[in-house]
Amino acid sequence: MLQCRYRPEHSRIWPIDELHVRLRSGKVYGYIVENENRNIIALELTERRDKDVTARVLWMVNAEAGFTLDIFVSDGVSAYPSTIAEIMPVVRHIIVQFKAAEVSRRGSLVIVSNNLLERLNSTLRSWIRTFRVFKSLEAGSRTLIFLQAVYNILRFH
Repeated sequence: MLQCRYRPEHSRIWPIDELHVRLRSGKVYGYIVENENRNIIALELTERRDKDVTARVLWMVNAEAGFTLDIFVSDGVSAYPSTIAEIMPVVRHIIVQFKAAEVSRRGSLVIVSNNLLERLNSTLRSWIRTFRVFKSLEAGSRTLIFLQAVYNILRFH
């Protein structure tokens, strides 16, 4: 599998966000985690948006990284703070909505924001729009895995 051969260069600040995707049976949520280097680390489609699903996505991210992150950046979804504190207790969770925040990290100031991830959401939405509606959750998941590989490997970013 193409995705298994490509190992993105990881950074220590990762934003997380959700994306709404249409299925024939209704709307589902896509969780997206991207690193500072603009590589998609995790893409998960799910029918719910709750603490259990968030925990599954964070376990995927933790396994992919292989190290402890410094900062997780998110919007104000209520499932994130408690789940991140439970699964990754040493990781700082920064909530930013529309304005970037300055955060101290390892003795220097770092500007964190969700803007790059929101831009990625726009790119994924435009790609997904060509499919109109996915037949099933499985078909949508397979397509997003393919789009993740295309974005990480073929696309200049």
